[in-house]
Amino acid sequence: MNFFVDSLAPLTEAALAHLLSVSGGRLPLAWGRYLDADLSGDLDVAAAHGIPLLLIARRSSRVPLGLAAGSTDGAADRARVDHWREVAAACSARVLDPVFLDVEMRPTLSADYWRGWSAAFDSPAAYMPNRDNWPASWVALESAVAAGARCAGVWVALYRQPVDGSAVLRDEPWERRPLASDRVPYLSWQHTGNAYHQRYDFSVPNPELAWLVEPRPDTLRSPEMPRASADDPAPLTSAAQERL
Repeated sequence: MNFFVDSLAPLTEAALAHLLSVSGGRLPLAWGRYLDADLSGDLDVAAAHGIPLLLIARRSSRVPLGLAAGSTDGAADRARVDHWREVAAACSARVLDPVFLDVEMRPTLSADYWRGWSAAFDSPAAYMPNRDNWPASWVALESAVAAGARCAGVWVALYRQPVDGSAVLRDEPWERRPLASDRVPYLSWQHTGNAYHQRYDFSVPNPELAWLVEPRPDTLRSPEMPRASADDPAPLTSAAQERL
């Protein structure tokens, strides 16, 4: 099974042990984290287990703004990315090339903002809502790309959200969704959100692209990690999420 995880919770040994216990001992291809957080501890664990970090810029509330705001945010986010890449190199961890802008449901993305934000990155990418329900952000992204802005691809939230928060990780098939612009690759599908009491989101990468699916040395795998018990991280509450 090829899957990756993103979470508001840090990547810790206990969090990874819990994930292994619910995934049949399978490590994720990557662990997604907001780059505004302190990722020092995440990178230490990532290095120990050969799990690259996928960085996400949290700019949902600002995406309707114009080019000036996008340029400022892009420069600030690029500085954070460069910092974490330096920290990663120092501890032999890896950070993936695409940096994703989080474009949650409302407010919707403006083409002007994407042009400003994306200009700061070599591989700018977008975490997008379901196109069927939130078309305005897609129109804005495709308009910006048509006008010359870069976009390395999109990661799309098309997920089911378990009512009880205790979804079982399944071997999900890849689902295609058409894009109006064939210049924007469809990188991955987030198929399950807020699983295990809002601890993880699960995504599957596009099997036709090799941006994420890479061989990982067996020496870095940890199938013998103990299952989480008392050290398992507490579920994230709404109040905890608001603090992040």
